[in-house]
Amino acid sequence: VYDAIAEKNPELMGGKKFTMIPPQVAREGSKKTVFVNFKDMCKRMHRTMDHVMSYFNAELGVACSLDPEGKLTFKGRFTPKQIESVVRNYMIAYVQCQMCKSFDSLLVKDSVTRLTFIECNRCQARKSVSNVEKGFHATNRADRKAAKQG
Repeated sequence: VYDAIAEKNPELMGGKKFTMIPPQVAREGSKKTVFVNFKDMCKRMHRTMDHVMSYFNAELGVACSLDPEGKLTFKGRFTPKQIESVVRNYMIAYVQCQMCKSFDSLLVKDSVTRLTFIECNRCQARKSVSNVEKGFHATNRADRKAAKQG
């Protein structure tokens, strides 16, 4: 049976395994962390740098900026393990196909319904995904004052 499937639909059988390069993280001064190979990682996942950056912004809860060379700079100290964990969570939520578990997918935004979909290139499955939401935001005195007045 497997031989017949492999003959007629070779793309359904195994295929190549997706390996992600480990994030290269460097410290800039004492209070900033730089994700050096951010641009390469986005290219491998077939995602825009803005979308991945907004996910990092929401998950880590800190301001991050993108420089012209494709490096992502965070305010705060983060270890490579923490950055790798956020990348893994992003890939599960926005890259991996839920049907065939393949990472060969595209993120497509529907102009009519304004929904975002993951479209798998291997099994042609389509799944809607939520937009990147803002992560945890601690309320400070200014926020409480603004809520009280408004």
